[in-house]
Amino acid sequence: MLVAGLATRWAALLLGIGTLVALPACGVVQQLLLVGNAGGCGAIVLLGAGAYSVDARRYGRRVIHVHTHTPDRGGRQ
Repeated sequence: MLVAGLATRWAALLLGIGTLVALPACGVVQQLLLVGNAGGCGAIVLLGAGAYSVDARRYGRRVIHVHTHTPDRGGRQ
């Protein structure tokens, strides 16, 4: 589901929980890799999948506009 972009946040949440559950059964190096994987899953849960995912097509794309010129620096408004 995560690769296909279906219910991305929920799939990433379940994958992150699964990796955290697997932590006690692994060695030290594998634990570090699993913690990194869980962190990546957490980022996907918080940020979402992106503009080209199935979720974005179903629920609408959201665009964040970042203005490089602020009014107090003399830029355009």
